[in-house]
Amino acid sequence: MWFKDAIGREKIDHMFAGNFPLEDVQLESLTFHGSKDLRLQFLCKNIPGVVPDKWRRQRYNAISLTFSMINIYSLNIQGGEIGFVCAPRLSTCSEKSVLNIENCNFKLDCESRFLVVEGFTPYIDERWG
Repeated sequence: MWFKDAIGREKIDHMFAGNFPLEDVQLESLTFHGSKDLRLQFLCKNIPGVVPDKWRRQRYNAISLTFSMINIYSLNIQGGEIGFVCAPRLSTCSEKSVLNIENCNFKLDCESRFLVVEGFTPYIDERWG
């Protein structure tokens, strides 16, 4: 589980019964905050089988996931274009979190003290009808 030691992991446990895979997600944005934090947003086409009850009353075909790497130890970004579909490799333990994203023309390697699951938002993505 990529979120095993993440701050805010209870959101995934509560909202999705502990299951939110990071496969075939689109890297939508990455933003630096403060001096040592990186926020990432992914658009997720694959919706888990269990979702919050309040979501069942609305239309959506995708989920926006936002998480942050807090207190970055090391960061390497190569390439300058995002918006591609990827399968991020993310691991957490009590000492650090490690994120790797690779695409043809983009590579991100980040190691930080904390991973914070910030939130999930259902929405209609017109591309996926």
